Amino acid sequence: MREIKFRAWDRLRNKMFQVNSAAFYPEMDSGTLFNHDNDTIFIGNGTRDAVEIMQYVGLKDKNGREIYQDDLMRDLDNEICVVSWDKSGCWKFGLVWANNINSNEYEVIGNIYENPELLKGGDIT
Repeated sequence: MREIKFRAWDRLRNKMFQVNSAAFYPEMDSGTLFNHDNDTIFIGNGTRDAVEIMQYVGLKDKNGREIYQDDLMRDLDNEICVVSWDKSGCWKFGLVWANNINSNEYEVIGNIYENPELLKGGDIT
């Protein structure tokens, strides 16, 4: 059984947070994300677009680092790809379905929020 974990990019603070717990209030169209350091991210009242929530894909890279949605991965051929969720219901590493790869052949080199410079000028899939 895959462990369910999340992290969040707070655009207002330019900071990545590991999400420890969350509370959502549908009647107010808002919520709060909490991390291990008791920092909070409030979602609502115009701040919804300021937060990106990413899910752990249940795999680790060749260095044992957890792989999350929107991570940038480097493969054995030195090509960079983005981890994404496909509308068909599967994780993808670039153009490759995650269930068809060996995650030990990939290395997390960053993510699209903290390392946007890695997206420029390269062959990104």
